[in-house]
Amino acid sequence: MRDEYDEVPLGEDTTDEKQQWNLFKNIPRETESASAVESKLLEFGIKCLKLATIVITFFVVLSTAVVSKGTLLFMVSQVKLNTSRQFCNKGFGIDDRQQFFVTLPPEETTVWIWTIIFAYWIPEIGTFIRSLRIICFKHWEYPKAVEEFLRLCFVELLPAIGSAILVFVVFPELDVIKAAMLTNAVCFVPAVLSLFSKRKHKLLIVLDILAIVAQASAAIAWPILENKTELYFIPIAVLFISMGWARNYMPKDCSLFCGWKQKEPNEDQADEETQELTMKQPDKKKGTENDMYFMYLFIAPFKCLVFLMVAVLAIWIKEGDATFMFDLFDDAFRRHTLVINEVSGDDN
Repeated sequence: MRDEYDEVPLGEDTTDEKQQWNLFKNIPRETESASAVESKLLEFGIKCLKLATIVITFFVVLSTAVVSKGTLLFMVSQVKLNTSRQFCNKGFGIDDRQQFFVTLPPEETTVWIWTIIFAYWIPEIGTFIRSLRIICFKHWEYPKAVEEFLRLCFVELLPAIGSAILVFVVFPELDVIKAAMLTNAVCFVPAVLSLFSKRKHKLLIVLDILAIVAQASAAIAWPILENKTELYFIPIAVLFISMGWARNYMPKDCSLFCGWKQKEPNEDQADEETQELTMKQPDKKKGTENDMYFMYLFIAPFKCLVFLMVAVLAIWIKEGDATFMFDLFDDAFRRHTLVINEVSGDDN
């Protein structure tokens, strides 16, 4: 056996005699392929596209909400009979010191009344058509209980009544700014339900109380400050409208609708119940959706009828007559004239 200090003949390989831990490892660096680089660029592009989609969607929803609310407030400003508006005389070659006003004829008022009614009917007609399509081309079942249909009908009709009261009774007596502020107080019932949820964080409870107080103050302040009889319908209208939003914003753990806390089952029983619930959930969900479509097939047109009836009743109580809505229906959607009067010096 050769000693480590012995001379090694030229050309003799000594690799096997080196220790394994002392070997130099040269691991070549893996070069990224073109496909890997493209995948990173694609992921970065997807993230940028998602961010742009969120921003664009936010501004689209915000702008359309502002336009729809502004359009509604403009329409409700024209539903009172004998409403006078200042006439802009710029561009007619008239002295700017002269002031003119125009009194809206009954035909003009009728146009805006029916426009508001049609604006409410269009989404309900869409709901009716969708429900009819589901009933005709998909499997469906009757509701399991009549109480379920009556409960849903009751909850859906309250917003229709409240919307008609708010539009034809309350809004015409308020200016645009106050009416816009009042539209932010139509989530009163969901705020109350959120307060009674099983959350224990004190900050959330304080925020719920502030939301309730803010909405309640908007519903109570205007009747007291304006001192008009029509404005005392604000709490009723706000309460009825908020019932329609309660199902969307109501927390799942709301203690008002949850039963008594049952005894927790053991792990085996919980696993069996979870597996059974998972197996039955698709059929139950499908049956629930079909039941809802079947019920909305009747509720949607009924909501349109109720909204029209409340609107006619509100106009009849305020104006003393509501037959002009039907008598002037054809003339209202035709070309009609507006009489412009000059403000005399005595009026100034």
